[in-house]
Amino acid sequence: MIPEGALVIHNDNGTATGFVFNRGNTEIVCLPGVPREMQSMLNKYLEIYTRKHKSEGRCTLLRDLHTFGISEPDVDSQMKAYNGSEEPIKIMTLVHDGIVTINIIASSTDRENTKNILDKAEQDIRKKLGNAVL
Repeated sequence: MIPEGALVIHNDNGTATGFVFNRGNTEIVCLPGVPREMQSMLNKYLEIYTRKHKSEGRCTLLRDLHTFGISEPDVDSQMKAYNGSEEPIKIMTLVHDGIVTINIIASSTDRENTKNILDKAEQDIRKKLGNAVL
């Protein structure tokens, strides 16, 4: 079932549909667990997200960090500080072949400020996760 008002993300690689909906200040993305399907759908979502913010006169940038030797729940628990924060940033994690990828999406009014937000988030994540970040 897809919640009323949710944005549906079509799955080109399988039958499971994904969707996105807002709850307060949080955008919730639901994707299937099969890595090949999930990655493709995540990329679609990021394209939609980027277009949405460009149309609002904002700059949106993405940066990926890869971790090894730490579980996704452990990474996710360290990323909780960004959930619902006032920062113009979204963090998502996904796992493939034992590597947890952290997608950092920042949005701001200009490229320089957005880059600074990404740099600060990356430094913070590297500090929290230490040598687990490749």
